[in-house]
Amino acid sequence: MKLSEYVKQIKANASTAEGAEKAAKVRRLLVGGGRAIGALGIIGGFTCFVLFATAGFAAFGPNGFTARVIVPFVLFVPMFFVAGLGFSLARLGQTIVVGGEITPTAQSSPTKATAYNTTTKNCPYCGNKLHPDDKACEKCGAPIE
Repeated sequence: MKLSEYVKQIKANASTAEGAEKAAKVRRLLVGGGRAIGALGIIGGFTCFVLFATAGFAAFGPNGFTARVIVPFVLFVPMFFVAGLGFSLARLGQTIVVGGEITPTAQSSPTKATAYNTTTKNCPYCGNKLHPDDKACEKCGAPIE
C-alpha cells in the first residue's frame, strides 16, 4: 500500500476514538520523523557543499582529484533530495486532522470565519480558545464574526 493511500485511510477512520488515536500516532511519526530527516538532509548537504568549496589545493593529487573533493561533490545533491523527502513526509503528516485540530498548513487558506461557536468558544480554524470580545484568533489570525 502506498503511503498516501494509507494516510487517506487514516483520515477516513479518524472520526472514531480508536481511529483518532491511531491518526494522532501516525501524524506525530510523519511530522516528527519528516522534520528530522529533512534537517539531516539540509545539514548533510550544507556540510558537503562546505567540504567541496573549501578543498583548495588539497583537492588535487598527483593523479587528479582526490576523495576530499569527489565524495562531497557526489553526495551534495542526494543530501538535498533527502531533505526534500523528509519535509514532504512532514507535510503529509500535517494534513491528518485529529479531533478537529487543523494545522495552518492543512487548511486551504485562512478566510473569514462564518460561524462563531458560542458553546466551546474555540477558533473554527485552529481550535484556539477565544475570549468573547476577540475580533480575531490570537494563534492563527483568522477573523471572527
